[in-house]
Amino acid sequence: MANETITFNHQSIKGLKAQANTETYWRDGGGGFGIRVSPKGKKTFVYRYKFKGKSRLLTIGVFGKLTLAEANEKYSKHAAMIEKGGDPWSAEREAERIRVNSPTVAEFGEVFIEKYSKANKKSWAEDQRILNVYVVPVIGGLKLRDVTRLDVRNIINSVFDNGAPDSVTGKGSPIMANRILACVKTMFAYGVGQDVLEVNVCASIPKPAKETSRDRVLKADEIKSIWEALPSSEIGNAIKMLLITGQRTAEVRLMEWAELDGKVWDIPKSKTKNGLPQKLELPPLAMEIIELQRHKTFGSKYVFAGMPPKEAIEVPGDRCISEKAIARAFNRLITKMAWEHTTVHDLRRTLRTELSALGIDVVTAEKVLNHKLPGIMGVYDRHDYYEEKANSLAKWANKLESLVYPERAAAKESNIIPFPGKKAAM
Repeated sequence: MANETITFNHQSIKGLKAQANTETYWRDGGGGFGIRVSPKGKKTFVYRYKFKGKSRLLTIGVFGKLTLAEANEKYSKHAAMIEKGGDPWSAEREAERIRVNSPTVAEFGEVFIEKYSKANKKSWAEDQRILNVYVVPVIGGLKLRDVTRLDVRNIINSVFDNGAPDSVTGKGSPIMANRILACVKTMFAYGVGQDVLEVNVCASIPKPAKETSRDRVLKADEIKSIWEALPSSEIGNAIKMLLITGQRTAEVRLMEWAELDGKVWDIPKSKTKNGLPQKLELPPLAMEIIELQRHKTFGSKYVFAGMPPKEAIEVPGDRCISEKAIARAFNRLITKMAWEHTTVHDLRRTLRTELSALGIDVVTAEKVLNHKLPGIMGVYDRHDYYEEKANSLAKWANKLESLVYPERAAAKESNIIPFPGKKAAM
């Protein structure tokens, strides 16, 4: 019933049910303190009052986020303002204007993630992690406009020297210091663009560490060792798929059964780093892994399904394996074998190098990795290179099979039937 008067306590408010239309319930005794219940069950504390002859309805807060006691305290402050001739609605709007135009680092960080990072970066979650782990705990309470160059330098210098705040070893992390600076620079530049800041205090801070492109390529015996050491698990099979196909980690771990049509893997542009769709014909070696996974995912939509959250263990397969899980497993493997520093991404570079060694032309090799073609070539060349990519991956898979399964590869070679009129190789 609309505009019903009830006794306000936690149980009475909790017991209010959603109706077909939004209903408002007022606290008995008058005063204009009420709660609105939407058709979806959302309950919002409100205050109805008159100011200069006009009736106004002010939102106080959502039940659940605010307790009844907290809502009542806000209501009492608003009522006291009315008694003094003030207007709570205008005061709230002015407070919001000040908050938006003069936010703290923590407040503006949330705006930056929602309005900029999520809209422009597929890696927005890393921006969010950087802010939450490294920035907000140190300067989150400062007004954005009050942050100095020294504040930012202190954060990146600490990470450069000592690593993450929860680091056990205390070993410095120069590259992460670079990433933090890049994230904060971008956030402050966004603040300037939104007229929240007049200047970007980070603009002239140089990178704390010099970065060089990696050149690690696995040798034949290392490829064999890696393959043999990988378990037949979701993570082990995912890493093998990375080595066979050369696709990015996110694209492999997010692979869905719906993207597979026989041996064709159709990766939508929403999952690729550069926003270009990718279609590959998987070689038999890759299809062996697909078939192994078919018996492991228990109805998940993901080919490489991760463990579900503990609280949802009765709903298996609701997520894929994480990028961190793949990286951790690979790093443990490299440490165990006592190799030089090697990353998962080095597998992609290894495949690209091997394609050149197999005589694959540059354009096709780049298309296998789903790189954008440079310059005018990328503008006018609209060929899909499907057959060329399929042949290239088949050649690489054959070479890979000869390294990791030499006896099987030899058996296949010996079973080749020569064409009529040609002599079989001796």
